[in-house]
Amino acid sequence: MKKLPLAVLLIIFTLTFAFSFGCKKNSPSGPVPTPTVQDTALYSFENGSLMGWGTVAGDITAVSNTSPMAYAGTHSLALSCQLSSMGSGNVQCTTPLFTSVVGKLIVARLWIPSDFPTGGGAIFITSGSAGVWQDEWFNFTKGAWNTLMFDPTLLTLYTATGVTNQADVKAIGVQIGGYSNSTWKGTIYLDSINLINAPPVATPTSNSAPTITPTPNSGYASDPYIQYSGRWDTSDPTNYRADWGAVYINAKFTGTSIGVKMWDSAYQNRYQYIVDGGTPIQFYANTSTAYSLATGLANTTHTITFMRQTDCNLNGADITNFWGFTAADGTPATLVQPDPKPARRLEFIGDSISVGTADEAAAGSNPGNMPTNENGYMAFGPQTARLLNAEYSVIARGGLGVYHNWNEAYAGAEEHALDYYKQTLYNYSTPQWNFSNWQPDAVVIALGTNDTNSQWDTSASSLTTTAFEAAYQNLVTFIETQYPSAQVFCMEPIPQWCMQYDGAGTGSMPGQTYIQTVVTNMADSRVHYLQVNTSYNTPLLTSAYYEDSTTHPTIAGDTLVANKLSQQIKAAMGW
Repeated sequence: MKKLPLAVLLIIFTLTFAFSFGCKKNSPSGPVPTPTVQDTALYSFENGSLMGWGTVAGDITAVSNTSPMAYAGTHSLALSCQLSSMGSGNVQCTTPLFTSVVGKLIVARLWIPSDFPTGGGAIFITSGSAGVWQDEWFNFTKGAWNTLMFDPTLLTLYTATGVTNQADVKAIGVQIGGYSNSTWKGTIYLDSINLINAPPVATPTSNSAPTITPTPNSGYASDPYIQYSGRWDTSDPTNYRADWGAVYINAKFTGTSIGVKMWDSAYQNRYQYIVDGGTPIQFYANTSTAYSLATGLANTTHTITFMRQTDCNLNGADITNFWGFTAADGTPATLVQPDPKPARRLEFIGDSISVGTADEAAAGSNPGNMPTNENGYMAFGPQTARLLNAEYSVIARGGLGVYHNWNEAYAGAEEHALDYYKQTLYNYSTPQWNFSNWQPDAVVIALGTNDTNSQWDTSASSLTTTAFEAAYQNLVTFIETQYPSAQVFCMEPIPQWCMQYDGAGTGSMPGQTYIQTVVTNMADSRVHYLQVNTSYNTPLLTSAYYEDSTTHPTIAGDTLVANKLSQQIKAAMGW
């Protein structure tokens, strides 16, 4: 073999070196999706232009097209920000590609960096002769793509100074605001702005359940390839039923689409699904029994997580009847062996805070409890479980107490946490739950908030230390009996006022004293106290983290709670 001249070797080395290092590109922090997903949104920004966007105000100072950061495809709009204390910023398009939003939802995606301060955002439109704002505020999840929605049908959430005309849209925009500090300077990203059909309004004509017989097929409810989490009544193999909030299902399927066959007997619960670990997509139940969830997928293997977001006691919410997965056209879904469930298991027993009541509402907005603002998936319990890589079950409903429920006429007369905890379904006393079905590693009791309200409820008997502590200890003992290997964490109630007044002027409430007393008196190595607030004067959550300023945390507040709980549970469990 002939030896190559030294000059030739030098040229080859130089070209190789240049190619190896020249092919590397710097990209913005955050996810850079593989550019195989076609962005078919109205505003995809894939042509490299601003597509009419660019009018900026306040803390959004500039806008530019950028690549490769994108929700889908390879392009998005980079929004340069310089925040001001409790200020806001707007970006908008004054030449929208549509003129009417009648019967539609506007959806947009915002990438929020992990170092962005606590804040949120909303979509707005200029309609008719006035700037019309819809107060459906979304609290940001940092380090992720956030989905914002504008629902023109929710007229009560509008603020307007002129004529609202949904058929005459003059401009569309996005606002950010409500931040926790004014020192942040950086870039957020806007992408995939689209119009989708609004969910139909449910108009049930009868309170009686319709007679519906689902036909079993591949993907039916009892398919062994479907993984159920939370409490489900599985007595009918063709119809699995649930009504506790935050129940969820995982499956793996092959094909280009996925749908679900189900019937929601309340016509008003909200559901959410995630395909291939992507952005959660929400929808409201209606009188339909079949829903197409995703189409146009690559013809390969995919994953889906399907979950209920609303709890069993919200505006008469009732049973979720799940019949199975289908392709989008209703034909049988082809399910395959799913990935194993997480090895760790956590259970949460709680009240409205645990189910995520109004957690999607803006801080201080106090909009009331509605399916449109409750997201059990983002409540503190599921967030804690995901931080610890654990499967979870949430047994909770609004107003539940250990000894005294919210606004209970006579303390101790109604059914309480221990009674409902034995049931598979909240709304029905049978079937009773078989605790051997699912054995958690740890149980978190997040109760006491509603018990304390007996102090202000003149129609209720006074909450006594003895009554509350006895009921609480009975609950702990029952849990230990059913789960002989589980650790039990007794959590201090989140609201600060739970530690303020007990009717006797001693300055203590169940959250600070009574629950701690139970844990101390039991002297049981399996029973732990979970502290949330440092003291009454140093609460974990200030009013900026409550949708009503005092009781129900926003998603941002739930995240703070989850971060604190996960650290304590991890240390106690040795995880």
